[in-house]
This record gives sequence, structure tokens and C-alpha cells, in this order.
Amino acid sequence: SYPSNSQNFESQANELINAGCSNVMIATHVQDGAMLIDDLGDAGFVGSGARVVTSHELGFEDFPNSLQDKTRVLGMVGANHGSWISPLFADFNSTYQSLFTDSQGQPLAPAAHSASSYDATMIMIRSVIQAGSTTGSDINDAIPMVGTEYAGIGGTIDFDTHGNTPGMNYD
Repeated sequence: SYPSNSQNFESQANELINAGCSNVMIATHVQDGAMLIDDLGDAGFVGSGARVVTSHELGFEDFPNSLQDKTRVLGMVGANHGSWISPLFADFNSTYQSLFTDSQGQPLAPAAHSASSYDATMIMIRSVIQAGSTTGSDINDAIPMVGTEYAGIGGTIDFDTHGNTPGMNYD
């Protein structure tokens, strides 16, 4: 978890390494995604075989062109959100607003990545259960089985042989 006003992620990246983390999922809005990846790389996290998965909120307008070292994105996977809205989103939106409010008690609308993050998390959880293991390779092998005709908030999810979801409205 990074402070919302942080412009230096290197210390947090070092904390990840020191905690024994070997992979990272970035599902947040970061104004300068390239800075985040550069700082993770400077700390030795990115490029060390770590698997980095991002949401579309990583600042793709200028990403990865503004990276100091473009090789840091090798192996990284992410998505850029399309405009299609799932019929399941209305219930997700309603539930989200009933659970989350601002400081004045007004319902908060889910962020653009909330539904996709929810779907990714549910597929990951179901893959851990399917695999009966917390070993990354076992979980990875289970993802295509769990992600076949998965009715997600972001749409029906199917993985191809490369682990992509071509039927989804993502780039």
C-alpha cells in the first residue's frame, strides 16, 4: 500500500523485497506509473523475475514511453479498459455504494477498475482453491480452468492459450 501523495516508491519496494515478496499486483490509480515501475526496478524488484500485474489505471497514456529502462516491463501484464458495461455491473455498483461512503456519508461510486479488480481477485481465489495449493505454478495452471466462461462483473471471461482474455473489452 502506497501513500496517495507519494512520489518515491523505492522504499516501499524495498519493504516488499525484505518481506520476501516475489511478485506484485498493482491495482490502483497512480499518476505516474512509469515512476512506480522505475522505483520498483531501482530497488531490484522489477527485472528480478518478479511477476508484475497491473490494472488500467497505471498511467498508460505515457506508459511505457517514459520509463527509464523499458526492459522493466518485460513479462508485465496489464489491461486498458474498454467501454462495454456488463449487465452484472448494476448490482455490483449498487452493492459497492451501499458499502462505501465518503466522509459525509454519501455513497461512493466504484472506481473504473473496481469491477475488473474484483473479477481478477475472484479468479485468483478460485484458482487457489481449484489448485489446492498456494504455489504460483499450481495456481497459474488452474487459472484457465477457472477462467472458462467465468461470468464476471467486467463480462464473460475466457483465457486463451497465452493467458489473454480476447473476448473482453480490454487492450
